[in-house]
Amino acid sequence: MNMYHEAPQWRRSSYCANGACLETWTRSTFCSSGNCVECRDSGEAVLVRDSKLGDTSPILGFDTDAWRHFIGAVKADAFSA
Repeated sequence: MNMYHEAPQWRRSSYCANGACLETWTRSTFCSSGNCVECRDSGEAVLVRDSKLGDTSPILGFDTDAWRHFIGAVKADAFSA
């Protein structure tokens, strides 16, 4: 299930002990140019945005089962030409 999120509710990291934590987007370690996608787990969906646009980027949301299937396909190289 794909969905567009305008105002996602963020979940704090389990490593946040003092309440002054910043929820962050995750970017691939292979991203050296800054032209990448960023991901974030909101607790209800995996959210994806364009790193070039930052906070102004549209946010796409994928349920966790769809995201797991996508990641499995990427790891299996299912998208190569």
